Amino acid sequence: MKIEENIYTMFKKNNLIVWLLIGLTTVVVISSFAFCFYVYKHSQQNLFAITENGILVPLEKLDDKKDKLKQVKSNVDYMVSLYYDIDGFTMKEKKEKLFWLLGKQPTEVVKDRDKKGYFNTFLSINGLTQHALIDQSSWKVYSVDDPYKVSFNVVIVRINDDSKTYYTSEVIATLKEVNRNYPFNPYGLLITNLSENLTQLDEAGFKETMRNNLIENNQND
Repeated sequence: MKIEENIYTMFKKNNLIVWLLIGLTTVVVISSFAFCFYVYKHSQQNLFAITENGILVPLEKLDDKKDKLKQVKSNVDYMVSLYYDIDGFTMKEKKEKLFWLLGKQPTEVVKDRDKKGYFNTFLSINGLTQHALIDQSSWKVYSVDDPYKVSFNVVIVRINDDSKTYYTSEVIATLKEVNRNYPFNPYGLLITNLSENLTQLDEAGFKETMRNNLIENNQND
């Protein structure tokens, strides 16, 4: 009697273990199928690429970075329009808007130029205007993550009656993401470091740069 009870108890325990193993196996199999289905759906929605560092990155993230870099370039272009593209009528308003885009160090750079008469020149010389644009072929992006370090050349033409003077300014800047502030800082990027090297161009050099820009823009289109 005692032996039978031991055999019955043993079979009962084995039966319980078998059912537990069946249940665990079922859960594992279902989870595996669910994970495979998730990976399949995710792979259909996102293509992947390998970066220069050998890291596998979803293309949607690369697209996000491209969009962010477009905003960086747009922010820089806006800064250039305020800082370099000025005249006696727009100078004061643009200078006020410019400081919303600048951190401490760039603010000191601009104020130093202001003290040396950069802005006041457009008030003291009647009809003096200055137009500027970024040489698109000169763009260099050293960091695609925040903070963004970039360099570019600004082509400048200063017009005083029939006289034209041409310049190029080699600019290096670092931009940091901040909260957007409409309309003062629409892209949510603050220029934290700024350096510029201004040199004069002859008319031939200016025309060559403008011709290269036209070719660059046509290729981008």
